[in-house]
Amino acid sequence: MGQPLQQDDSVLAGFGYQPELKRVLKSFSSFAIVFSFISVSTGIFATYGLVINGAGPRGIWSWPIVCAGQLLIALVIAALAGRIPISGLSYQWMSRLTNPSLGWILGWAFLGYGLITAVAVNVVLANAVAQMFLVTLDTAALTLVVIGITVVQAALMIASTRMTVRVNNLAVWTELVSVAAFGIVLVAVGLASGGGEGVHNLTSTSPVDATGYWALFGPFAGTVVLGAFTFTGFDSAAALADETQNPQRAVPLGIIRASVAAALMGLLFLIGITVAGQGDWAAIGAAASPVGHIAQDRLGSVLGNTFIVFVAIAIFANSMLQTMVASRLIWAISRDNRFPGSSIFHRVQKSSGTPANAIMLATLIEIVVIVGFTTFSDLIVASVLIPVGVYGVISVAYLFRRSRFPVLPGAFSLGRFDLAAALGACAWTVLILVLVIGREENHKPALVAAGVFASGLIWWAVLRFTAPRRLLHEGERAK
Repeated sequence: MGQPLQQDDSVLAGFGYQPELKRVLKSFSSFAIVFSFISVSTGIFATYGLVINGAGPRGIWSWPIVCAGQLLIALVIAALAGRIPISGLSYQWMSRLTNPSLGWILGWAFLGYGLITAVAVNVVLANAVAQMFLVTLDTAALTLVVIGITVVQAALMIASTRMTVRVNNLAVWTELVSVAAFGIVLVAVGLASGGGEGVHNLTSTSPVDATGYWALFGPFAGTVVLGAFTFTGFDSAAALADETQNPQRAVPLGIIRASVAAALMGLLFLIGITVAGQGDWAAIGAAASPVGHIAQDRLGSVLGNTFIVFVAIAIFANSMLQTMVASRLIWAISRDNRFPGSSIFHRVQKSSGTPANAIMLATLIEIVVIVGFTTFSDLIVASVLIPVGVYGVISVAYLFRRSRFPVLPGAFSLGRFDLAAALGACAWTVLILVLVIGREENHKPALVAAGVFASGLIWWAVLRFTAPRRLLHEGERAK
């Protein structure tokens, strides 16, 4: 084991860094991190109500379309993770493919995405638990519950990376059971009862008026948030590249395997929950957790609540991973002395080997977001726009500058599909941005997303005029 780890550290040194974090993650952990970060159950629990209220059950068929486009992005991200196998995500990739300034701005934006999404996911968790106990949380109660969940997650992450990964690995199995097993059960229940109503649900637009359903900015087009919110974060395993064994192969393969598995299982789950739905779809869409409501209604309280518990574990792990990835990004940017208070947030706690200060900062920002945001749908849409924008810029940079970083020996490569994947990813990100931003109700979260990018630009300007050498340091090392 010692020799392979030395080789991994040698690759890291080739990019200008010395190992500071323990390489405790193996190939399954890379798969598990991406699978849990995508978290089909979390995304569907979060957005199913938006789909029902905006386009009716028929809206679920945007899922395979969006997943196909997102898979193109995942392939580009996997290829990048193989060529530049170091922690830092978009920040490192763009700093080296283009320049440190653009890397900084995209890294900052992706940090904002992670922290906003973590809050959205914890809101989903709180509502799922509320559905299980058939209670309604007012705004104040919901805020307190979400803050409590966030603090517990931070304590786990500070205590031990290994412990956090074990929780995540457990969540992978609960995710598999809740999505695959319960998906099949719900399909069976829906088909066995209801006199054909279940199959009819798959094409129903109730409770939405079908007029203009297929228009460019019509009801169906609005459902792209279902897949675009859920099917993202496939680069999460790359955030822990410095803690992964053989990252130039383990991370890319984990990205691809988890992405394909999530796409297929998500479709099964969506069909299952939709076929099982009965009664007034307007009432289902208005429930605290529409998916939980259907499960309780069709499976009974015991089995339905068991399903919610399994999903709750997966949601908890998903949000914790969002924060973990954000904290590692803070740490990676601080390592290059480009984050506000870099000397503080680059520290690694000796007893646990975790970047505790970075984790605490990420948690504090999440609490501010919890208090500041009032509309759940705005959180969802902002969580779609930021990563799509980041992925779009990364895809363009990869298309034109990938030759600067040849494939490492033994590393993952797309081979002859490299160019096609990059072109497809570029086109897809433009389409998603048009479909989401073009809707009037999404203009406010679009401004929030733009504000995240702008705040990064402001700090870049501060560095540019007060400490320009910080922005040159990475460029010199990349050469």
